[in-house]
Amino acid sequence: MNRLGYKSRRELIGVHPDMIIVTVTAIINLPKGLDATVFDGLRTLPEQRENLRRGVSKTLKSKHLPQADGYGHAVDIVPIINGQLAWDSKDAVTQKLIDKAFADISDQMLAAADLHDIEIESGYKLWGWDKPHFQLGKVYR
Repeated sequence: MNRLGYKSRRELIGVHPDMIIVTVTAIINLPKGLDATVFDGLRTLPEQRENLRRGVSKTLKSKHLPQADGYGHAVDIVPIINGQLAWDSKDAVTQKLIDKAFADISDQMLAAADLHDIEIESGYKLWGWDKPHFQLGKVYR
């Protein structure tokens, strides 16, 4: 069973309690040997503007920003492979491992949402490009 490290716990500060429940459940239930971190949770507007400028976000209406209830409604979860954050690789074998890790994370996030009867959306399934992103919302599978 995995556990959340300090950085992951820190990134969950200010995130909606329902999203925290889903995220914690998913991470502790990841397949043996797979490690992941909560890379990003609540963001400030200046952080979001910088992400937009860098091209890692495509909107200023991100669910990472405080919503009407004061909480961020999104998290980004990134696998750790060989001790490093794993986004993409030019090596085909490593990329296959990364793709599998993101798929396993997504499966666990959706299973945790079902377990706790909390509706979430997958950024990858919504937009086809945001593999680490999950947000509260209608169930989208």
